[in-house]
This record gives sequence, C-alpha cells and structure tokens, in this order.
Amino acid sequence: MNGMVSYNVPHFFGEGLVPWGMLIVVHFFLSGMAAGSFIASAAASYLDDERYKKIAAAGAYLALLSIIVDVPILILDLDRPFRFITLLYRGSVTAPLTWGVWFLIGLGLFSLLNIALQRGVEAVKGSKALILVIGSVCAVGVSAYTAVALNVATNARPLWSDGAVIPVFMVASATTGIAAVSLAVSLSGGRKGLSSLNAANAVLLLFQLALVAFMLITASTSSPLSREAAGVILSGGLSLVFWIGLVTIGLVIPVIVSWSNVLAKGAEPKAGTTALISAMVLVGVLALRYIIVYGGQIIPLT
Repeated sequence: MNGMVSYNVPHFFGEGLVPWGMLIVVHFFLSGMAAGSFIASAAASYLDDERYKKIAAAGAYLALLSIIVDVPILILDLDRPFRFITLLYRGSVTAPLTWGVWFLIGLGLFSLLNIALQRGVEAVKGSKALILVIGSVCAVGVSAYTAVALNVATNARPLWSDGAVIPVFMVASATTGIAAVSLAVSLSGGRKGLSSLNAANAVLLLFQLALVAFMLITASTSSPLSREAAGVILSGGLSLVFWIGLVTIGLVIPVIVSWSNVLAKGAEPKAGTTALISAMVLVGVLALRYIIVYGGQIIPLT
C-alpha cells in the first residue's frame, strides 16, 4: 500500500481506496465555479453596460455562495476542522494547498466586497477597480491551485504529473463560472447579456475539448502507467463517465448549440435553451474533475 500526506492528513492507496475521493472532486468543482463566477462578474462590471448588470450581480453572489458551500467540504476532507485554521498560519509557502486556502479566503472576502459594489454601497464605489483586480487575481489563484495541487501532490501519478492538467482545469473553471452565471440569469427570466456569455463559452468549450484530447493523447503515448490510466478512461471503468458525462453531455452538445447561436447572429438566446445547455456544461465539468481525480489514482504505482 502506498500513499501520500496532504495538509498533514494521511491518504492511502490500496484495497480499492483512493486518497482523494468525491469530497475533493466537489471541492475542486465548487472552487472552480467560485473563481469563474467572480471573473465573469468582474468582466461584466468592467464593461459597465446596463445589459450586463444582472450578469455582474449573479457572478458576485455565485462566487460567494460557492465558497460558503465549498469551505465546509474542504474542512471535512481535512479530517480535523482545526487543520483548516492551521493551514492559514502554519502552512508551507511552497505547498499549493496552503496557497489554495489563502486564495480561497481572499476570493471570499473580495466576493463579499463585489456584492456590496453591485448593490451600490457608497463606501466601496471608489474602490471598484481595486476590488475587481485583486479579486480576479485571487480567482486565478484558486483556479490554478486546483490543478497544481494535483500536479505536485505525489510523484509520477498518471495524468496528474502531466502539465496538461493545469490548463485543462483552469479552462474548466472559466467554463463552470460562465455556465453557472448563465444558468442563474436564465432561470431568473433574464436574457440580457446571455449572447456574450454564450459566445465566451462557445470558444472556451472548444478549447477545453482540444485540451482534454491533448491530455489523453499525451498520456496514451507516455509512460506505461499513463497509458494504462488513459485506457481506463477511454475504454475501462471510467469510460461511461468520459464518453457520456464529459464528451457528449458536457462538450459536444453544448459546443454545437453554442456555436449555432453564435453563427445565427440573432437576438439573445432563449432563456430555456441557455439554462439547459448551462446545466449540461456543469455536468460535464463535474465529470471532468471526477475523471482526472479518480483516473490519476486508479492505477497502482507498484
């Protein structure tokens, strides 16, 4: 049995167990949603257009809500709640998890300030640029941390040790945030600005599809362990989640519908269609996080 120690919590491989399970999958998904939602809100706020106001507000609230739900999940995985506090003042500056916690706390703080900004609170109006810039830096940090934490978590772990996982996860954070904001706006009955969100995700989803393909091609032509992990994803135990959850539901259908809307050059897309496609993108990103987290641990190193 081999294992690793993350944030002072031992996680062991063997006997069908994985060190990082669904709690980490959900943590990565929610932290990515928080990061992407804040960036979508910051971009909408920067444009300062009337039709983007709902997007800016939705992104601000979603970022904070995601963090509020996410932090308890991370604490649960820490085994002992006080370890979360320990990470804040005794963590290593070279540890991605320490930086991840700091970025997450910072993003929560600036999401709260962003909400005040969207609500027109006079005390923060003069600091708009500062709030959006620093908050966006924290958002990028959270987005990168989810991938870097895997990349350096343990030596020679299939998929994780491949640098391709970093851009895959960062683009996934952006698509998650845009999809979440699109879903919230469309469910509220709004349509203003949905065409811009649709266009952004149309490009990002194509990019994500290409990155996932590149990651798996790289794994398939790399070390024996990486080839075995790629085989599990493409035709083994994770193939159903990959081909149906990620490729079909999360990428191909959303790409076709999103680009159809972009090329139509018409009015704002229908709220119902946007809500459905956004929900499909979220399912796809959750499947992606699951595939990479589990796919990197399913093959024994020995």
